[in-house]
Amino acid sequence: MKTLLFASVLGFSSLLCPLRAQDFSATLNISALNTNKFSADRQAVKVSYDGGFAAALNLRLYSKHRWALRIGGGVENVNYSVTNSTNSTITYEGSRQNICGSIGLEKHLFAFNKKFNAYAGGFVPVVFVGDDKISATYNNIANSASGAGLGIVLGGNMRIEHVRFGLEYNWSYTQFKTSVWDNASTLSSASLRNTNKQLAVTIGILL
Repeated sequence: MKTLLFASVLGFSSLLCPLRAQDFSATLNISALNTNKFSADRQAVKVSYDGGFAAALNLRLYSKHRWALRIGGGVENVNYSVTNSTNSTITYEGSRQNICGSIGLEKHLFAFNKKFNAYAGGFVPVVFVGDDKISATYNNIANSASGAGLGIVLGGNMRIEHVRFGLEYNWSYTQFKTSVWDNASTLSSASLRNTNKQLAVTIGILL
């Protein structure tokens, strides 16, 4: 994961010279319309997404050619259920709060200080998996895993006075390890692959 992030920083930075210090913005993304699809490497276990909420702050540094280096961080609350694949019965339900980060490169159609703007880009999402709170007779699960992946983003916004309001859609794929209960006394590790589709409301300012 460190190698992927280091290579991303070098690649993104090489496209952003020369930079203009005045072209710097901060945007808050708030989303309750995100859909996660999990798949596990263990056939006996199925992890299903049951809803959640995400919020992140994204900082952008722009080049004179309207390229933007994007660095973000925030939290993601995830509700899920673990099902026995053999008889499709729900074994238990749980929730966790992940710490999320990202680094990416975007191409903007117009400068950030214009009335309207639209953009598209790619990013590397990073997730630090939080502890699981289990709503059943099982004990909570302490996690210390992290993972990374790849994603794409499409967005648009409109300036009203000094604030920009908009919508952003992103799709990402991440892979990480987590722990699941096989039964009341057996805890095992599972490699999860997560496909995330997210629609967020954005509020931004030019710094």
